[in-house]
Amino acid sequence: MKKSKLRLGVILTSNTVLKWQYDMLEAINSSHYAAIEHIFILHSSAYSLPFNSNLQGFLKNPVLEGHLLLDKILFGVKTGIDQVVEINTLISPHHNTSSILYQEGNFVGLDPVVLSQVATHTIDVILNFSDKHLRIELLALPKYGSWNYAITTKGATLGNPLVYYAVFEQEEMVVSEIKAQTPAHPLGQVIYRFSLLPDYLSYTKTLQAIYGRLSVAIPRMLEGIYTHGAPYLQDLISRHKPNGPEGDSQAVSFPNARQASKYAYKHFVYGVSRLIRKARKVDHWSILIKKAKPDPLGTTLEEFMFLEQPPDRFWADPFVTTHAGKHYIFVEEVLYGSRKGHIAVIDINNEGEVLSMEKVLEKEYHLSYPFLINYNNTYYMIPETAGNRTIELYKSTGFPYKWEFVMNLMEDVCTADVTIFFYREKWWLFCCLDQTNGHAGMLDELHLFYSDKLFTTEWVRHPCNPIVTDVSSARPAGTIFTWGNKIYRPSQDCSGMYGKAININQITALTETTYEEVVVHKILPDENKEIIGTHTFNFTGTFTVVDGFNYKSR
Repeated sequence: MKKSKLRLGVILTSNTVLKWQYDMLEAINSSHYAAIEHIFILHSSAYSLPFNSNLQGFLKNPVLEGHLLLDKILFGVKTGIDQVVEINTLISPHHNTSSILYQEGNFVGLDPVVLSQVATHTIDVILNFSDKHLRIELLALPKYGSWNYAITTKGATLGNPLVYYAVFEQEEMVVSEIKAQTPAHPLGQVIYRFSLLPDYLSYTKTLQAIYGRLSVAIPRMLEGIYTHGAPYLQDLISRHKPNGPEGDSQAVSFPNARQASKYAYKHFVYGVSRLIRKARKVDHWSILIKKAKPDPLGTTLEEFMFLEQPPDRFWADPFVTTHAGKHYIFVEEVLYGSRKGHIAVIDINNEGEVLSMEKVLEKEYHLSYPFLINYNNTYYMIPETAGNRTIELYKSTGFPYKWEFVMNLMEDVCTADVTIFFYREKWWLFCCLDQTNGHAGMLDELHLFYSDKLFTTEWVRHPCNPIVTDVSSARPAGTIFTWGNKIYRPSQDCSGMYGKAININQITALTETTYEEVVVHKILPDENKEIIGTHTFNFTGTFTVVDGFNYKSR
């Protein structure tokens, strides 16, 4: 028997929507898991962007409007962030209806006659794209609640101003939530929370990244409910427990003209300083090494020394291993003349000194993060190959210098820092995955797949995906290891900047249906004044290696 699709109601504030909303609704409506049943239009509330190009907007706050308009021109031409689309093509006379909501203060509901008509049809989820609260009788309609979204940085729920402050005050992250409102929880329960690293150069690009995440998260959760039912939604609620008391926080407004002048000036100074730094310096990664008995849960950077490297390149993503009594460090190597990474191996002696180095794997696309697996006494490597939209597996035919392609574990995927762990007779594949066409990047969502075999393309998506949605702990940072009969996953803290610090997370639950972890240790770069960032951690019985970031004069 064919499974029925979820039936959706959509609340809009006019007969037009932003393009990202339209594209998402169109994809949902043509999917196998959901279809739009009702479109409710609140005519008394017109949707408006936080900046306008009309005369009225400039007269109200010319500095703010001009600043954000310039930001959009410089950074948002390709995003289509303010492009609006008519919803007419989403309304089908065969199975969709268009109803009008009425408004009482900040609450909206349906005309009693329309309500009685709609109540005869099953609605599974209402997507509320307005900023209004729904009356109880309307909340009672959907089986799985009415969903709305908000940016909650600074503890407020009025979205766009908070993105403005997150960007121009250079906050470490911007946090957003999707809530499900029901009669039992009229203020909503969080079913998805994510944090992003703001783009400090652009309000527009940061807002587009948030929209990109929302456009992926909402369909993904609808499909999860379609596949797994109510337990899936309850699991989302339990996984995204509130950070503070439930309810609406105090709204935050855009700055007035005088305040906006200060932010515009601050933004200008920051942009100029970035240009000057780019002209005078290059991003530089180095390898730091420590010879001592490993202490992964107490590692600091105080005792590490820099590995000597040529001045025309940087080394990052170190993976260290010992083979036949010799020590090797595999790295991403980038020559400043090419800016395209390849994989190199560094031969070190027992004191951690460089003996030789050699390029071992290069493609026409960028390679990094040379993750190593020793399986059946044979070394395998999974380098990052996001530029080719693949996850590629290589086999050593003459360790450590000769490698040959085996197979693609996945294709047509954009992933970062694939890390595989064998546990309880299964292979667990961790990676950051971009499904937003580059708008949101690969710093804040960790996905998990599993398989009984390593050499396969049949990887099962974990039902809790994404298992981590936090820019401060999602992205992998090295080999998952066991220590004291416990499992630990190194991860990157990318809040404030890419590759700021390293977390050691203890994995407390890892099954086909559950995943949980908690940060138990952090490796901070400020313990070594010569670096300002670090993002990879690996060790053997003899050596521990990390990488360090700084700016190097051209």
